[in-house]
Amino acid sequence: MSANLVVPDSGHTPRVLRIIEEYGRHVVVRMLVNLEDGGASLDAMKEILRTLGAVPVRHIFTAGTSDQRTRYRLPDGTDCQEGYYGIRLYRDLRTTLGEFVMSGIRDEVRYLRDQELLRLRLKHGSHIPEAA
Repeated sequence: MSANLVVPDSGHTPRVLRIIEEYGRHVVVRMLVNLEDGGASLDAMKEILRTLGAVPVRHIFTAGTSDQRTRYRLPDGTDCQEGYYGIRLYRDLRTTLGEFVMSGIRDEVRYLRDQELLRLRLKHGSHIPEAA
């Protein structure tokens, strides 16, 4: 079971902390940024992580997507994760699997992913693993 909590600003910090304290051991709690006012929302999420004593242990970037995550460790040893899943751009791919595999779309998707992987490697060095 999971709970997705939009955190509009720091006025919601007590509510989010209460939910984490009461239910965090039994459900996955996801804090979500308010896209209408990202600055106040992100600041509130950082405040919550500070209050919890969360320490970043790993940054994860997914090549070919706008996904990025940070894994944190809480003082009790529990891991938690924060992420930005970005804005998605969808392309109409109403084709059969065979048409997709034989078309240039497959190569276009692979090219975009490889370019993003290269950009991430140049920016972050060897910390980026090989693409699957």
